[in-house]
Amino acid sequence: MQNIVLALAILLMTTLAGSGQCNRKVNWHAAKAELLDENGQVVDTKEGAILMTTDKSTIVVSIKDVPNQGMEGTITASNCDWKEVFKNGKTVYKAEMHRVNSDNNSNGTFTIEAKDGKISILMEIEKMQGKKIRIPVDKYEEADNDLPVPRSVIDISTI
Repeated sequence: MQNIVLALAILLMTTLAGSGQCNRKVNWHAAKAELLDENGQVVDTKEGAILMTTDKSTIVVSIKDVPNQGMEGTITASNCDWKEVFKNGKTVYKAEMHRVNSDNNSNGTFTIEAKDGKISILMEIEKMQGKKIRIPVDKYEEADNDLPVPRSVIDISTI
């Protein structure tokens, strides 16, 4: 009986930790982005410091070499399913995205997935007509929720 109670307690704690990360502000860092065609084949790769910040309501993607051009958005739906926090699982965000200083919106899906500790982000924006952007994450960090989300954002039309 004690083993059952202990197993349930561990399961509950793991579930709470895994879903709790989805409401936290996280900075995802990468050194490149890959443009994929409709069949998932890499057609172009861009090198540069990339930062994607997610929290419970927004997504902002920035590239250091392309300041003042980019994309940010409001999360409209999310699904969080992590077996091990940041090691195995995924989060899918649906968001209404727009370029900074623009009212021209496009719906997008952002999938953050980890397998055996390797994290990648797949961006699908409706205006890209089936093309996708894959970002292999080099590191991540939980951010201070009181600090603003960075506003220097990636211009995906250059990728």
